[in-house]
Amino acid sequence: MSDSDFKGLFPEWATEWQINESMLGEWPEPEPEGWPQCNPTPSCSFDYYFNELTCDCWPLYDYECHNDCAFGMEVRDPTIGCGCISESDFKGLFPEWATEWDIQESMLGQWRDPEPEPPVGPDLDLANYWPQCV
Repeated sequence: MSDSDFKGLFPEWATEWQINESMLGEWPEPEPEGWPQCNPTPSCSFDYYFNELTCDCWPLYDYECHNDCAFGMEVRDPTIGCGCISESDFKGLFPEWATEWDIQESMLGQWRDPEPEPPVGPDLDLANYWPQCV
């Protein structure tokens, strides 16, 4: 396989270092501590997460949203939860110095499950043939 064919297997934004690291089977820990600190840091409501790159609260990912963003021209708008935004407007939400890695890392909070599973309580009936703990 030629060097150009090999590099074609990776995203255009991937640096030589990132390509080499990916070959090791693990990605390095992100370095958000190197990002500028937000001052003041807002307190986000329950159904939002704090994006450390934009210093703003964004809605959690909406699994019910089925938007039809134009492939290759638009992406999901993370600031409103369900809607589309151009790729250039999306990149404009972040600082100029932010890499693709930084942007993706800052958005990991959107995948948090906003409602924890309810605990199994004693009010559930157990089958009478199950052993009982005493």
